[in-house]
Amino acid sequence: MMNSKIQESGQVKKRSNFQVNTVESTTECMTGRAGLSFIMKYIEETTIPSRLYHKFKYLKESTKGLDVHSFFKQVIAYMIDGSRLNLVEFDELKKDPSYAAILETTQEELATSHQIKRMFQKFCNEPRHTNIFRDAITDIFISHLQDEKPQVVIIGVDTMVMDNDQAKNREGCSVTYKNVKGFQPLEFYWNGMIIDAIFREGKCHSNHGDDVVKATKRLVKKIRKGYSETVPIIIKMDSGFMSIENFHYFDELGIFFICAGKMYPSIKDYIGELSGNERHEFNGTHVWDYIEFGNRLNTWDKFYRAIYLQQKNESLQYILDFACSDSIIYTNIGMDSELSAHLSAAIEHHIDDPEYIIKEYHKRGSDELCNRAFKDFATRENLPFQGFDQNQAFYYLLILSHVLLQSYVKDICYDILSRNSYPTTIRRRLIDFAGKFVYHSRKIVLKVSFVIFNRLKLNILWERCRSHKRQFAYI
Repeated sequence: MMNSKIQESGQVKKRSNFQVNTVESTTECMTGRAGLSFIMKYIEETTIPSRLYHKFKYLKESTKGLDVHSFFKQVIAYMIDGSRLNLVEFDELKKDPSYAAILETTQEELATSHQIKRMFQKFCNEPRHTNIFRDAITDIFISHLQDEKPQVVIIGVDTMVMDNDQAKNREGCSVTYKNVKGFQPLEFYWNGMIIDAIFREGKCHSNHGDDVVKATKRLVKKIRKGYSETVPIIIKMDSGFMSIENFHYFDELGIFFICAGKMYPSIKDYIGELSGNERHEFNGTHVWDYIEFGNRLNTWDKFYRAIYLQQKNESLQYILDFACSDSIIYTNIGMDSELSAHLSAAIEHHIDDPEYIIKEYHKRGSDELCNRAFKDFATRENLPFQGFDQNQAFYYLLILSHVLLQSYVKDICYDILSRNSYPTTIRRRLIDFAGKFVYHSRKIVLKVSFVIFNRLKLNILWERCRSHKRQFAYI
């Protein structure tokens, strides 16, 4: 048998036997998720667990049992790890001394599933609870704005169906537009990140109540206070949010909107009466014909800028109605001269040209990727509790954990992995590798294979985790 060379710490050892002869156990403190230690060091430095503890410390009056700070730290670690999103997993983790070492705590302080369930029972569906979670998520967004300094803040809004059809006796779990029972939270997106959300029952449609108006006002206020008082803000949405009340409110806030419209027969009749000279061509992923005009529906008291789009096939012939991919866009860009001039200067593009609006409208599909990434992170859509309040807290902690993982990749691993990588890829490359905790000279040392150490530059990542500057301010 050929000799093999195994390189360890710069040394070469010769071995001639490739066969595994037996299997034995060891008492050494070893783990298969060593990368989680880096992420938790980063999260501790952001002070997010301490902030949640400060806001929620009144939930637990007794000093006995699971501490509130430890609860949030362990739940966030459990969600980021994502090995098995089932609460009984905490009972298995409690038996693992290496997991305690990852969290820099003792094994006795690891929580059981019963302790976790009792803590979740303390949350309620009140603004004082939901606002704490939402503020934490939004403040992470503001910190990224401060870091990246975009000239224009472009926000997406949509709903996401969480299919809980197989889960029994879930409070608030009702039929969604996808004909499955579940929940349908309203979510806001920026640059691939969920920046705010309202957890809602499945029957709540896109434009339910005044959720969009209130959430948009809240976001705009935070952007103006935490980032810039003058930065142009554009909000993009689908036809489910088409409402004159929403449009008026966006005007009052001084922000722009790009909204997909509904194709009414009267609009098609009007388009058909226009001459061919009114049509222009836009070349994107597909070839589109577009017509720009002012439109006011019967129930509206104001005209808004409208752009009708009709897709052409490869031979540049118009597609027949039964197979047509046509749409209409409503926007207020270009209607307020002062605000529009500011936007034009920021994007270095004349806002009278509708092609900028069409391009941004077509980018709206990227918001679906945010939902897909979130579901990939959560590993399943079924929420674990019967009560609406507990599932709501669980959902917000899922979003917070996901956003923290995205921030970790951006701040610490920017030269190793793309920030838009899916959670499964992040876990496979940055978390799931073996390590051993060694205690000597009153120090705890995490040792990993030299191949992983060099490939991921773990010494550099560790220093970045300990010294990064991101602090999520209270806005």
